Amino acid sequence: MEGVESGPTPIPLANKDCRVCNRRRIHCDRALPFCAKCARKGVQCPGYGPRFRWTNAIAIRGRFKGRGAPNLSNQGQSLDFEPQSLQKINEEGIPAPTSQFGLALAQQLPPSAAKRLLQYYATNIAPLMVWLDSEKNEYKRLVIPLAEKDTILRLAVLTISAEHMPHEDHLPPGFSRSTGEAAILMITERVRQMTECSMDDPQIDVNGGITAGILAAMLILSNHSLLKSELSHAQSHRQAARILMNSLALKRPPDDDLTIFLKNQLAIYDVLACTTLFNYDHVEHAVLPHVLQQDVPFGDFLNILHHVTVMSLRNFKNTKQAESLEEEFKLARGSTLLAAGTLTQTLTQSSRRDFIRLVEAYHHAGILYAYTRLYTTPTDDERAVGFHTDELFKVLDQFEDINSSLHNLAWPLFIAGTSCSGDKKRMEIISRLCRMLSTNTRFEHYANLSVFLQELWQSSTSDWTLLARQWERKGTPVIAV
Repeated sequence: MEGVESGPTPIPLANKDCRVCNRRRIHCDRALPFCAKCARKGVQCPGYGPRFRWTNAIAIRGRFKGRGAPNLSNQGQSLDFEPQSLQKINEEGIPAPTSQFGLALAQQLPPSAAKRLLQYYATNIAPLMVWLDSEKNEYKRLVIPLAEKDTILRLAVLTISAEHMPHEDHLPPGFSRSTGEAAILMITERVRQMTECSMDDPQIDVNGGITAGILAAMLILSNHSLLKSELSHAQSHRQAARILMNSLALKRPPDDDLTIFLKNQLAIYDVLACTTLFNYDHVEHAVLPHVLQQDVPFGDFLNILHHVTVMSLRNFKNTKQAESLEEEFKLARGSTLLAAGTLTQTLTQSSRRDFIRLVEAYHHAGILYAYTRLYTTPTDDERAVGFHTDELFKVLDQFEDINSSLHNLAWPLFIAGTSCSGDKKRMEIISRLCRMLSTNTRFEHYANLSVFLQELWQSSTSDWTLLARQWERKGTPVIAV
């Protein structure tokens, strides 16, 4: 990116038109991070650089020729993904790296460097991806061992580790970007091969094999996009993982530990992301937790939360319904504490207490969310909203080591922020915690939460969903995950 001065203050601009303006053959204002012309047209600005994106395409060969995305009501459909054609990297026409280039970079890494990146993921990133980090953390126990054997998954892990590490002087220039693009192209080819096979073909190995590795890689690549605050690309990876997960359900329900774990990880991401999105068709088909097992922390909570989101988009406004949901949230709180029982046994007493506080924070935030989305008039829920807002801030103040839990608090912090407009002390608390969240985790997309809340607090409306809709329309969806 290049800076261009405008008046006394330098204003950073892109050095080329965005892809929408370029396609429409109109002058682009090149504003960062997204051009204003797209925002005024209500078009999602794709940004300025070349990027791979997933599309839900049509199978062109094999048994599923001519068929599109999987539909749970139609057992005969399958899926395919194709990356959009890459534009030139710059105006001199340098071609984009191919999958072979990214793969070659990874293969040329000294074994010690590759091992260091895998270990970095296990030590510094995997703990951020789960509710409770322990020796049972499946990212460490199952994903990393699979990455040592599966080329695509290994590329995804190397990609995010290289980007997240504070220093990557020992890596070739552009390593993370090239390996990420290679992983996407290789996933595309792997899925195409799956599409051309019969759904009963043994090559489509649900039980901890081919498809589990692809699903894990998709989730990791989505996190990689969030790390760089490339929200539209993170959404694309999440959608691709959702389609793949649903296609597995067409064959048979997952029954191995890794696939069940990955489905529940996707459900956390999918359900929480959908709480701040407003496309009904997209929200309705979110992946939900696999709660047939009894040890799924927050499984019942996420199901209730998704139910609230869907009802709100159906314009189902009923405060009585929100009140009745309080009892369901209480039961969900209890089921989470029971499900996490074995995982908390190895924690210190203070860590166990902080996990209970984490559950309490989600409990009160969930009820606040339900009232916000389902109220009839602004005054109907005033007493309940006030009570649960007070309780939420009380819990946030009681954490003994909030830094250890902060990576799991993005969504409650967001809900708390939407509920404290006008209270300077509470707004300062949320602003500080959001800054800590972004700094401590190194995930840049968390900084957007603070920007969004600041804009909300300065606006004349207390309905955060109106502002979130505006952000979504201009291509910067709010992601509080």
